[in-house]
Amino acid sequence: MIGVTPPLLYGRAAERAELDALIEAAAADSRSAVRVLTGEPGAGKTALLGCALARAAGGPGASADPASRPAIGEPAVAAAAPPGAGRGGFAVLTTRGVPSESRLPFAGLHRLLRPVTRLVGGLPAPQRKALGAALGQAEGPSPDRFLISVAVLTLLSELAERGPVLAVVDDAHWLDAPSLDALAFAAARFEAEGVVLLAAVRAGHLSPLSGLPALPVDGLTPGACDELITSRAEGPVATAVRDRLVAHTRGNPLALGEIVDALTPDQLAGRATLPHPLPIGPGLERAYLERVSALPAPTRSLLLLAAAEAEMDAGTLLRAAAHVRIEVSAIEPAESAGLIQVSEAGVRFRHPLMRSAVYQGAGLARRRWAHQVLGEVSGPGDRRPWHRAAAALEPDDGLAAELEESAGRARVRSGYAAAAVALERAAELTGSEPARVRRLVVAAWDRWLAGHTGSAVRLLDQARRSAEAAGDTRMLGEIDFLRGTVDLRGGVTGDAYRSLVSAAGRLEPETALRALMGAAEAASYAGDDRMLAAVARRAEEAADVPGDRAALIRAYLAGVADAVEGDLPRAVGPLREALRIAERVDDPDALVWAATAALLVGDDALAHALPARAAAIARARGAVTAVPQAVELLVHTELWSGRLAIAGANALEGLRLATDTGQLNCACHLRALLALHAAIEGDTAACRERARDAMTRAREHDLGLAWAVATWALAFGDLSQGRYGEAAQRLARMAEAGSGQGHRAITLLSAPHFAEAAARSGDRRRAGAALARFRAWAETVESTWALALVERCLALLADPAEPGEADRHFRRALDLHARSERDFERARTALLYGAHLRKQRRRGQARHHAREALEIFERLGAVQWEERARGELRATGETVAGPGAGDAAGLTAQQFQIARFIAEGATNREVAARLFVSPRTVDYHVRNIFATLGIASRGELIRRFRGGRAPGS
Repeated sequence: MIGVTPPLLYGRAAERAELDALIEAAAADSRSAVRVLTGEPGAGKTALLGCALARAAGGPGASADPASRPAIGEPAVAAAAPPGAGRGGFAVLTTRGVPSESRLPFAGLHRLLRPVTRLVGGLPAPQRKALGAALGQAEGPSPDRFLISVAVLTLLSELAERGPVLAVVDDAHWLDAPSLDALAFAAARFEAEGVVLLAAVRAGHLSPLSGLPALPVDGLTPGACDELITSRAEGPVATAVRDRLVAHTRGNPLALGEIVDALTPDQLAGRATLPHPLPIGPGLERAYLERVSALPAPTRSLLLLAAAEAEMDAGTLLRAAAHVRIEVSAIEPAESAGLIQVSEAGVRFRHPLMRSAVYQGAGLARRRWAHQVLGEVSGPGDRRPWHRAAAALEPDDGLAAELEESAGRARVRSGYAAAAVALERAAELTGSEPARVRRLVVAAWDRWLAGHTGSAVRLLDQARRSAEAAGDTRMLGEIDFLRGTVDLRGGVTGDAYRSLVSAAGRLEPETALRALMGAAEAASYAGDDRMLAAVARRAEEAADVPGDRAALIRAYLAGVADAVEGDLPRAVGPLREALRIAERVDDPDALVWAATAALLVGDDALAHALPARAAAIARARGAVTAVPQAVELLVHTELWSGRLAIAGANALEGLRLATDTGQLNCACHLRALLALHAAIEGDTAACRERARDAMTRAREHDLGLAWAVATWALAFGDLSQGRYGEAAQRLARMAEAGSGQGHRAITLLSAPHFAEAAARSGDRRRAGAALARFRAWAETVESTWALALVERCLALLADPAEPGEADRHFRRALDLHARSERDFERARTALLYGAHLRKQRRRGQARHHAREALEIFERLGAVQWEERARGELRATGETVAGPGAGDAAGLTAQQFQIARFIAEGATNREVAARLFVSPRTVDYHVRNIFATLGIASRGELIRRFRGGRAPGS
């Protein structure tokens, strides 16, 4: 029971041993761990949490007697360990979920962190502001909810610098959604901080904690049940009765103990008939109500008031009792009966089921009475309108306005779920139809920002019906804009396009331009040139909007329209204008659009620098949702420039954040890029698996971009293994495909590989056609790397009877490669040239180029291509050693990222903030990086990774 010493714990040896091991590991080795205790009410989850608290309080080897634990839900931070005691002294943080507080954003997190809020001031500035706003310590705009989560992770990590931390959350299923989201985010990233998070969740409740490691708390074993029954019964218990009690309670210790207490000695001994049905499940609540019904009426009234309030503090209790003219001493019989605990802090129920039984058993009219009373006596703030709303039966515009203000306060703290609940209730109480629809739409935005897409769509559908009936054009525009945004990030691209185009025709110019840009993104995701050109031309005709962001959008869309309509020379001007404007812009979204423009004009330097800048700005501002979109562009340029390890690390980070933020279409594209990454590295199995996953999602949501990238990955894998015909067929089908399975830009960028595969499979006609399209683009944009690939393809298509022709093209290609940063393609050109020279019996020259290719492939970590280069060297007569590990071959993807950021001069705390992990996790990985690379200082690491390129990567 919360805040009270529980009865002796029966059984549970395995569960206790598991929790003990987690606590010991945190104290001894700074290992972090998470366990979500799941079970039915009364299964003993709270008692097990008590055992863990007792173990932490006593340090390693201490007895886990639950009677010695601190109370869950009370502020508690254990004293630091004495000198020489190691990390045995735990800091203990506890909180519990309360049903009536589940709508108050960050209420649970505030209670959990209350003893250590002083540490908030030491967090990095964006995290400090975000968490301070969430906890009500600071004013400011609504912080990103994921930045709040990162701040929680950092705070717990920094607390663990002083010693291990045990955070305990009881009744987590009743915690408010923003608190749950923040804790789940942090828990999923714990690694080496020395933090143990334990949460108890009632079975059957879905929550953000559901995907974390679980510890099921099932019924007791028969032996433990016998022990419990014997200890609670005052006399003998018949075997048949014992068996029936165990079967009907399924070993639930609370139900078993309560039933034994409720039965007479004759019933237990089998001399009298047992009641039917036995009070289990809902019957357990009936058993509680029987205890309540025996109390005096004034006591029951005060109990109901306490059950309707989240935390009945002493002041509220006194005011409520005075308001209904009941002596406050009337609460004493409930305390004497063991139902509640009364202290200077107020009234607490001994078990959440008692609170539920009192509240649900009171009936609607009595519950309304309780909320009316509490609405009258509550102080200013959010509780008063909530109670009044719970009591209201008819529209009340004044109360609806108060709830809307409450929603605004919740939104400032990033409590979007709570804001949505307040606005939904406000809409129900609104008499004016336009105001009701407006509140439903804002509630839908809040639902979407909270990650509840299904609820957002439901509210939008409800609002649309009313807006259409009223002919409210502007509100229909707002509804279409949100619905299109939701579908763009996680729905079908065609639906997103239609909604956003519709919205643009109904909204004021600035928002209309944003809607058109969103529609262009949807068309690009789909790979639909017709839709893309149409929306781009419409943007040209739209009303003028001031500002660099709007100017960048206009220039970008104008260039895109020209490009998809086939006028490449005309497209280059506006696209380069967008790049010039980007120098003055610091908006992450706009920088991503500019990066796409850089890609379209073949400017590798800007195609890498712009999304890198966008991601850095988004991270610094805590705009977590913008990071994956920047990473999409960043990874593409990193792959072909040879930064394979960094590209893989960035893609995995982007995929994780895209999934966390509900951007499933972005996640699909990143999976396709990871397939391409695997193809370049030569990991055939991973390439196929990732491509299959991406294509499954792409097919469902009409994502031509992701489908095309996944196809390119599979084709490049075929090309790498000499399956030239298969590679050419894949790329030919992609080039001919329409929306949903093709993409103009990917068809263009993959054309050199198509030409190579077709040429080497004997299809010179297709090879020439693919090369002609790519050559026209390369010469128009004057891209060095693209012109190098043109020369390589011309070498492959040269007349075999004129070996000098191929020779000239290969040399020109290598000269151009030397002036670009695409090392991977440079190595492939050198390898192809070496093979050509060997066939001409010029083995010395062939050996030189094959050796150059091998050195580059080894540095990049392209295993399959290393083997091909070794094979080519052997064919020239050279003895070649087997594969060797690069300097950094043993680093994980995350360690590559950490090493790269440190090489750029970032501190461990800054690295943690950029990667949304804890500083202690960074410390842990830095030690492993040093050990793997055989270095002892950050200076050595910086030298190894100078220039952003990892050794051996």
